[in-house]
Parts: sequence; structure tokens; C-alpha cells
Amino acid sequence: MKTENGEYHVVINEIQHWIKIEGKENNTIPLIIIHGGPGGNLYTFERTVGPYLAKERTVVYYEQRGCGRSEKPNSDNAYSIHELIDDFKKIL
Repeated sequence: MKTENGEYHVVINEIQHWIKIEGKENNTIPLIIIHGGPGGNLYTFERTVGPYLAKERTVVYYEQRGCGRSEKPNSDNAYSIHELIDDFKKIL
């Protein structure tokens, strides 16, 4: 995955996931922000608190499969905890 500031669509486990990186220039351990759910997104957080955090930290926004700007799986059964965790482990 690219690790520069910007918005990305990354294919993980055959699903296109939305990721945004801010504050890379801070060279800190990334703070990964995941929305609540099910079905949540990061629209509000990314426009309110996120920019303040990115002034001092590297912030990685991640929207899970089928949520926000990430792609929905072909099957409604493809949302198990195992699949969500496996996706998350592969984002960086």
C-alpha cells in the first residue's frame, strides 16, 4: 500500500477498501481510525477532529468492507469478524 498523504482505494481480499492518510510528514506510528458500525463511515471525523490530530500524528482513516466509500462484498454473508480482522491486518 502507498504510504503518502492522500486518498486510496486498495484491493484487500478482493474488496476495494477506502483509505486516507494525513500527517505522514510527522513520521509517527500511524493512528488508525476505524468507524463505528455496522455500516458506519468516517465523514464527520475526517472533517472535524482528524485534521487536528494530523498536525502532530500520522493518521490513517480506514472504512471497512461495505461501509462508507469502501466496496460492498458480493455476499451479505461476507461480513464475519474473521473477514473484517483479516482485512484490517492487510491495510498497511
